[in-house]
Amino acid sequence: EMINYHDAVIYRDSDLYRLKDGYWLNDSCINFVFRHIEFEVLPPTLTQAVRDKILFLDCSVLSCLLLSIDDQDEMNEFSRGLNMDTKGLILAAVNDNESFESKSHHWSLLVTQKSKYGIKHFHIDSLGNYNERAAVRTAKVINALMGITEPIDLKHLRNSPQQTNGYDCGIYATIAAKLVALMGLGCKV
Repeated sequence: EMINYHDAVIYRDSDLYRLKDGYWLNDSCINFVFRHIEFEVLPPTLTQAVRDKILFLDCSVLSCLLLSIDDQDEMNEFSRGLNMDTKGLILAAVNDNESFESKSHHWSLLVTQKSKYGIKHFHIDSLGNYNERAAVRTAKVINALMGITEPIDLKHLRNSPQQTNGYDCGIYATIAAKLVALMGLGCKV
């Protein structure tokens, strides 16, 4: 049995137990939380034009981009599908998975901000600099999606809250996404 919420799907048997203490969130759970933030947490008074400037990047789409797309024409197709040219704020849950055969061990958040001054990336990691390399890879992919060829402008935020166990990284990443989205819209947090 599955739960579908704005195209975010979690399965009762394989995903819901991950919400218990001691388990880490998988990409389905994180994507579900991203949709919840997008449709339930962001103020309903926001215009659609403002909402359209924010992208909570689906974890499975990001995995596909990182692990199987290396052609700029394919990147351009994805870019059009995601309406990347209209986005001002992109929130992406980053993991350290480098191949389809490997498993990831940690989630962090990459925030991409686009303004008239260019593209800036900010990395929020609840485990020090554990995902630093993965954040750089993800920032390069997001730049490619946006047609940016210049070197990435990435700042690792070292003063972010740190987890005290080995499984709450997904919670930290989604809470950071919620706070960044609200603050980016000028909402009180």
